[in-house]
Amino acid sequence: MKKVAIIVTASLFSMLAIFPAGAQVKVGVNVCDANKMDEPKRDEVISALLKHHVGMVRCGLTEESLPFIVQATTRGIGIVAILDPTKGGSGEHARPADPARDYTWKQEALSDCKPREFGKFYSTLFASLDQTHTRLAAIECGNEINSANYNGDFPLQQTGRFLSLSDLHNREDAEAAAVASGFRNYVKVVEELKRLRDKTEANRTTPILSAGMATMGAARKDSKIKKDGVTNQATIAYMRECGLDGAIDGYGVHVYPSDNPDLPYKTVVARLEADTFAANAPGMGKKQIWITEWGFSNNSPECPLTHDETRRQVVQRERKAFKEFAAQGRLAAILWFSWSGHLAGEKKPGSSIFRCGKLTVAGRNALMTMDEDSRP
Repeated sequence: MKKVAIIVTASLFSMLAIFPAGAQVKVGVNVCDANKMDEPKRDEVISALLKHHVGMVRCGLTEESLPFIVQATTRGIGIVAILDPTKGGSGEHARPADPARDYTWKQEALSDCKPREFGKFYSTLFASLDQTHTRLAAIECGNEINSANYNGDFPLQQTGRFLSLSDLHNREDAEAAAVASGFRNYVKVVEELKRLRDKTEANRTTPILSAGMATMGAARKDSKIKKDGVTNQATIAYMRECGLDGAIDGYGVHVYPSDNPDLPYKTVVARLEADTFAANAPGMGKKQIWITEWGFSNNSPECPLTHDETRRQVVQRERKAFKEFAAQGRLAAILWFSWSGHLAGEKKPGSSIFRCGKLTVAGRNALMTMDEDSRP
């Protein structure tokens, strides 16, 4: 892929004034099941990540995942740690699992969060990080809380509805009012997280990110699974009204674009602007976007995977679009989901890029630094 030439227009100059040029965009992957790895497996995974020059990994922060986090950090890999905002919550309004509706597990409600109890729970883990002098690359509070999949405040019965900012302000709308109440409670949890972080030694200056928000735009509308949600920009705009910007340093967003190789490039850029980057458009906010999940699937059962050219092409196209937003100073990181899936295996390999002990062609392209050319 040829390096992208960015034409600096008047609008770009205005954006650069809002988003000062910073460090190079960070590139990395998500690692699943870090909490289930024994010592040999940890060493195997970390060694493979280092072999392929992966500098950043996203995984959950739990007592069980601490050995992976400490070892990876010691060996030079930055960790974006995911915290669960419902830890310490009452669980009173948790939505039960319902496989018939594609809910495979019980889901806690944000309205049941208890900020002080959340702080007590994670204070122990942050103390462990202090004891080992382990500095995280970033702290992400929650995962896709604007989606019914990860927020029990959404009703069990789904209609595929996408809530807007005006819906969240409508107290006569029962679904929207419940979700908005949870969002207000979530902001209090993040404020507690900031107080906790500020008292630590190792992570006093570690960036705090909002929960990685699920994409609720064109790509989701194409999906056969109809789940309720709130658009990224509406979620962040509402929480900003509640004081979110005072407690965070960046916005987490997840991007799962169309894998149609014939989709025009201009459409790719337009969808990213509308679905992902609207939250930090000029006049909206000054925080950078951290894309903490992105990817394309290839469900071929081949081992090793040799037919990955179409996925390589769409990865190349998406990264070209990312570069436009990086040049504007609006993008901080892109973290592919996922490295090698779950330890127990999956029915389909999905977006995993490290298969059968080998990095796929698409994976090599996904992990390049943003100023590198595409690899064949």
